[in-house]
Amino acid sequence: MENVIGPDRRRGGADAEADLYESGPPLPEGLTRWSMYLMSRLAQRGWVLLSRELAEAGLTPRSHALLVVVGERQPVSQQVVSEVLRVDRTTLMGIADAAEEAGFITRERDRGDRRRYALRLTEAGERVLAHGDRLVARAHDRLFAGLDAAQRAALHDLLTSAVPAAARADVPIANANDG
Repeated sequence: MENVIGPDRRRGGADAEADLYESGPPLPEGLTRWSMYLMSRLAQRGWVLLSRELAEAGLTPRSHALLVVVGERQPVSQQVVSEVLRVDRTTLMGIADAAEEAGFITRERDRGDRRRYALRLTEAGERVLAHGDRLVARAHDRLFAGLDAAQRAALHDLLTSAVPAAARADVPIANANDG
């Protein structure tokens, strides 16, 4: 399906995406001894896989994330979505514009603050979100195919502990637009 929510404007292009799937020379031990380098490599591969899977629904990882946040918190302001996703307001506005043009969300003036817009999913948005969720599950299963259920659960538990621990250590989250 054509990407109706717009291109995913990441650096690197198709050649960089192909390189992430090639085994290539192994990473040096000086990198693999650090979990953060391994997580970064896994995240790179996961992002490429997720982008490819979501393209079937005409979505990108960011547009899917927008639909998830709107679906779980509607009505929700664009500012809140921007803060939750760590995407600057201008970038989020472009993603939201494309989602609105595709008929997946509506924007209405916030009754409590007329300066803000409240976002809601449309029926079409609910359908594409459900399809996107199935595609995310498929990408997840492919990415972690080498792990059994217990290993997947253990990894998830470790990550759900590590993320708040990093926040408590006052380690900022990079904006999604940062390199």
